[in-house]
Amino acid sequence: VAVAGGAGWFAPDDGPPANVVAMTPIAGSLPVAAQVAVAEAPGGSEVWMYCRYEGNVGSPAHPYWLVAYGKDGTAESLGSWEVAPGDDITMTGRTRFTPDEMERLELQGAGGTTLLVYDMG
Repeated sequence: VAVAGGAGWFAPDDGPPANVVAMTPIAGSLPVAAQVAVAEAPGGSEVWMYCRYEGNVGSPAHPYWLVAYGKDGTAESLGSWEVAPGDDITMTGRTRFTPDEMERLELQGAGGTTLLVYDMG
């Protein structure tokens, strides 16, 4: 699988579309990294995401959410999960937003804090 714009570790079982990109940290160095890909699908878009948490060994698990924002200002949660240091997850989610209607994707932590972003607009 060819990976564009990322570190090369995105590897879901079914394979992502060719447009995989790394999400950008909002501030400084974070212990979490993610890559996403968006494809038009019936009724909106399908989003693929790979997330890896590199925190300190022995640290507790942390919850995360992937949220899609439309150009109209509305938001939709595409999924949530909890990871501990060294964990990684691959997920897919769907949104009613087509790729042209989507403004950005955000990976959020506890309290809705935005950690990583992919601006589409």
